[in-house]
Amino acid sequence: MGRGARKRGTPYAPKVERVEVSDRHVKGRIIAAAVFLIIGAAAIGYGVSQLVSVDRGWQVVSASNEAQVYGADFALTYELGASGKSARSEKNAIVRAYSDALLKAGRAFDPDTESEGNIRALNASPNQEVELDPLLYEAFELLERYGDRTVYLGPAFDIYENIFFCREDWETADFDPQQNDYLRELFAKIAAFAGDPESVRVELLGDNRARLTVSDEYLAFLEDEELSGIVDFAWMKNAFITDYLAETLTAEGFTRGSVSSYDGFAVNLGGAEGEEFGLNIFDCPEDTPLQAATLIYQGKMSIAAYRNFPVSSQDSQRVYVTDEGERKTLYLGAEDGLPCTAADSLTAWSRQLRCAEVMLLSSKIYRQTRIEETDLSGLVAKGVMSAAVMGKQILLTDPEAKLQNVYSGYSVKTVA
Repeated sequence: MGRGARKRGTPYAPKVERVEVSDRHVKGRIIAAAVFLIIGAAAIGYGVSQLVSVDRGWQVVSASNEAQVYGADFALTYELGASGKSARSEKNAIVRAYSDALLKAGRAFDPDTESEGNIRALNASPNQEVELDPLLYEAFELLERYGDRTVYLGPAFDIYENIFFCREDWETADFDPQQNDYLRELFAKIAAFAGDPESVRVELLGDNRARLTVSDEYLAFLEDEELSGIVDFAWMKNAFITDYLAETLTAEGFTRGSVSSYDGFAVNLGGAEGEEFGLNIFDCPEDTPLQAATLIYQGKMSIAAYRNFPVSSQDSQRVYVTDEGERKTLYLGAEDGLPCTAADSLTAWSRQLRCAEVMLLSSKIYRQTRIEETDLSGLVAKGVMSAAVMGKQILLTDPEAKLQNVYSGYSVKTVA
């Protein structure tokens, strides 16, 4: 795989060194038409696109140039002209709304760019009251409601993400706690602090006011280890951004499309009555990605899909595959800070919940050593359906779901 890392040349010493890289949002990820697979009218998934650029009908709608710093992570498809309006004027209005929303949400969750009330501003002001962007404040409210503290693994993410800039396997040892004993111990300490509300927490004070409260012990640890980025949404951020994009478009009357992020989060805005959509479910047996099945559905849907293997070149920034076939992903466990995935792929969806809620519920069972049937049943009780690929069996929790194109040799088991 072509990777854009600088070579460090030396392993970790007692202090954590840094690799200077370009803006993390400009990593050569290109969302092309390959994000979507048309089934009937349109589909959310990761297949080969059959979209054709025409004045009317389904098209990939790109954000403005200014918004592309964040737009490379996302794809918007829309059925232009279906409302009866001019396809051209409708597209112009959608581009404006989509681009404005991308800029606002992207800046809010950007830990590297200075912007008023964003995550960088919060990290820069520990133990001080700050006014957050309302979108970010709402995200912390949701994290608090679901009891998820993954965002406090920020210093570990800051180190580990450098793996995806490595060119050669030997370079990864500088950033991988599974190869580096010093890092394993360091990540364990970060995880211990991250899991302790007395050590670090974001206090929500109302009216978008918040305080990143950090204990003296943790601040001393961070200074001694030369660590930064206390809070980081990392791989989680695109679920929140996808929700905001979808809600902004819906509020402005645009409901004949879908928003998807390259890393597996998607919201279908609705579509016409009776219109069918297809969601691709992937697997990677013997290191060869394939489409294991297609879920056919109608109407609004929030989706969170996880996989520990690449399906396109843009995945080089979220999955590193060694020469021996070992896969390294962004999913760090809350207990020890070590990367862990329970299956090659897990796809979760809900008609009632937002994408970020589906993510917060389903990611907990994906970031463990194995997915049990009881885990999937537990999601159903919370309003989340799912399909997990275990071996050559697809465990499906929705008895009314319609699966098509099941790959030869695969079976489907409905989990009660």
